[in-house]
Amino acid sequence: MSNGTQPNGLPTNVLRHDTVGSHDWADTSTWPAVDDSGWVVEPEAGEVLVLQEAHVYFSENIIMHENGQLLVEFYMDGNPDPVKTITYADMRDWIARAFEHYRIPYDGATGTEITGPVQHFVIPFSQPPILWSSAGVDALGNPKLNKMIVKIGNDSPYQKVGGGNAEMGRARYVVDIYADPDVT
Repeated sequence: MSNGTQPNGLPTNVLRHDTVGSHDWADTSTWPAVDDSGWVVEPEAGEVLVLQEAHVYFSENIIMHENGQLLVEFYMDGNPDPVKTITYADMRDWIARAFEHYRIPYDGATGTEITGPVQHFVIPFSQPPILWSSAGVDALGNPKLNKMIVKIGNDSPYQKVGGGNAEMGRARYVVDIYADPDVT
């Protein structure tokens, strides 16, 4: 039973809460291809994803190399080019945009490739991105975004101090999932 709608046309009641985790930007074996760092987030048919915040984890010794900025691109149905791009050029950008930043001590437990501390950035979105499974415009007349792609600018894995691939670079997004009112 619905309790009404939000100004943008979404129902007020959430179907469920979830998290969506990225692949590792330091490990090409987790990528779609060794030269394609793109990680795609799209809603399931009939659903809408509202991205509330991102939790980003980097091994402490990571280097965002030249032309290695992290790009967050938003697309709308029928448009092959991103309609909006957010760029994290370097670690200073991550620190500046984070609401909270933690250093997580790590003892290099047996069976892992992470040998030291991890940096954890919490980035809440003051205007949460909304990804719709339907196309068009929302009830406020805003174009509906349908897909988000996060990738490294030059599609090269992040490195670590001293050379070689970094030990870890991952994100987890906290999402609210709604029924898409424009899908029948």
